[in-house]
Amino acid sequence: NLDAKFVIPVSKWMAMIPDLSYRGYFSKCTIAEQEYDVAHNNYVGGAIKGRYVDQQLPFVGFNDVGHVMNQVVTANLDIRFKLAKKLYLSALVGAVRDRNYFSEMFSGIRPSFWGCGIELAYRTFCGPIKVNLHWNNSKYADAVGYYISYGFDF
Repeated sequence: NLDAKFVIPVSKWMAMIPDLSYRGYFSKCTIAEQEYDVAHNNYVGGAIKGRYVDQQLPFVGFNDVGHVMNQVVTANLDIRFKLAKKLYLSALVGAVRDRNYFSEMFSGIRPSFWGCGIELAYRTFCGPIKVNLHWNNSKYADAVGYYISYGFDF
């Protein structure tokens, strides 16, 4: 499992926040050959890594988790604008590439599916209030969704 997330300040009112994650299982069995238990599967979805299951990688396109293949890479980008002292607007985009074998991950760069969204956040003393609208082209979740949250992420 590898993760990288950092903030790139563009100006005093704009920042780019890329998030790149990889998770892989090295096994002789593929998803089509054998069903695994929950602990030996990869999942993507949601805003926070590991919120629903330990093997979950964040993906902007949907709220809950979707089962993916043995090898998975997620790339998410948050372009955040500061509209007022405590008010933020973010443009969100994400892509997922999954394959059964590690060697297949490098056979191309086309994602398996992708998602995008927009998020409005207001910072309070108890953490941000966020409203997120998003869309994805995957088979794992509804195409359109929303997510509302209040407070810090733990």
